[in-house]
Amino acid sequence: MPKCMPRGIQLTLLGLVSLVILAGALTADNRPTTAPAATTRPSPSQIAEARAALARAIALPDKLTDATAKRIKELIEKLGNAVWKVRESASAELIKSGPEILPLLNAAAAHKDIEISDRVGVAIKTIQARVEDVGTELNPAIDVLAAAGDKKLIDMLIQLLNHASSSGRYTAEYALRRLTGKAFGFNTRDEPAARAKALVKWRQWWKENKASFSFDQAKIKARSMALLISNDSARTITAVTLQGKTAWAKAMRTTLYCATGTSNGSIIVGYSSTPKNVEEYDSKGKSVWSPAGVPNGTGGVFDIARLANGNTLIAYTHRGHVTEVDAKGKTVWQMTGLRSPISAQRLKNGNTLIAEHSGSRVIEVDRKRKIVWQKTGLSSPCDAMKLPNGNVLIGEYAGKKVLEVDRAGKVVWQRICPASVSGVCRLPDGTTAITNKTEGAILLGRDGKKIRQLLAHNGGWGKIRLVPAAILTHK
Repeated sequence: MPKCMPRGIQLTLLGLVSLVILAGALTADNRPTTAPAATTRPSPSQIAEARAALARAIALPDKLTDATAKRIKELIEKLGNAVWKVRESASAELIKSGPEILPLLNAAAAHKDIEISDRVGVAIKTIQARVEDVGTELNPAIDVLAAAGDKKLIDMLIQLLNHASSSGRYTAEYALRRLTGKAFGFNTRDEPAARAKALVKWRQWWKENKASFSFDQAKIKARSMALLISNDSARTITAVTLQGKTAWAKAMRTTLYCATGTSNGSIIVGYSSTPKNVEEYDSKGKSVWSPAGVPNGTGGVFDIARLANGNTLIAYTHRGHVTEVDAKGKTVWQMTGLRSPISAQRLKNGNTLIAEHSGSRVIEVDRKRKIVWQKTGLSSPCDAMKLPNGNVLIGEYAGKKVLEVDRAGKVVWQRICPASVSGVCRLPDGTTAITNKTEGAILLGRDGKKIRQLLAHNGGWGKIRLVPAAILTHK
């Protein structure tokens, strides 16, 4: 039984008053993967600046000229200068340079002068991080062009699928999925040959549909996002914007382990082992639903999701089962025999992703309950989320880390945390929201560094979920 439980360069768009991150399609379990929409039409200058940002990303890296190479070599030698100001000035100039100088920096990384090698190492990491975090700059530009209904955006995103960095490709892939609803089998981390085949399909589709395509602005504005954070010991739920501003916080009736939100502004709460383990509250805070068909006291609920079909997926951790119930509480699907299932996500293909806290694994099961994928050997996993590229984001409670693994189970990204992790959530721009017992709720960049504080730690265990922004007006 679980004891726990429950950045790049920001694009400045002059005069943009009401822009927040653009929304796209919700995932099947109402764990949205996109965020807020623009509320005003961007100006011509904003559109031009956004196009320019995308064009810079598409363009090939500058070639390293003889003059530039000479200058970089001079700067590298100045890194060992006896005068501190000279060393600092050389470092600053190197860091501002483009990725074309990386070969020269790599060659100097093992310099016999420790001061030079250390400063070269910092420059390499800084430039590489900037290259790999292109999504931070591009997402605001993508939002501007989508809000403007600029079809040039789709052309440019398709070109970006060939970006040299996985971050650039991921940004384009994610944006195309949410703006068009198409995928064509493109996977950011596939081999070049596989990506090329999918790219041909994208180009053909756009050629055939460009004339008739339009951005669904009504859908975009209706599906803006926020974050919902639960806290068991404080017995609170807090609604936070993606910018880290708290909209409201409320005390609940007893110990809770999780909460999610729906498009109409209601929230659904999973409680400890008491009558009404699951309860839905409308936008005015009134209790409107509890699955009567599910026996009371069936164990603490540590994850809950409202599905696209109107049913509700519930992780009964203490009783070892994940259950899908209809509006009347009737069980329509169930996976039993699990070892402390602490999170459950219904996937678009109908499968279910489950993190087993005591089972030390994350599994994907089909409708017949057959395991079709698993990652074993985990240290008390507390949360898991399948990403659009097929990878899985996992939080480890005992391991005190958040990691992303591919379908082969290989760790492709991770971040060691100062305390036990309890919730994880990947946002569409590649950033990751997590909760742990020291830092509270924070937003991480692809380099694992903290971008901003979302909610300060105030004790307890909690999940964090990306939900429709309608919950921000909850009473």
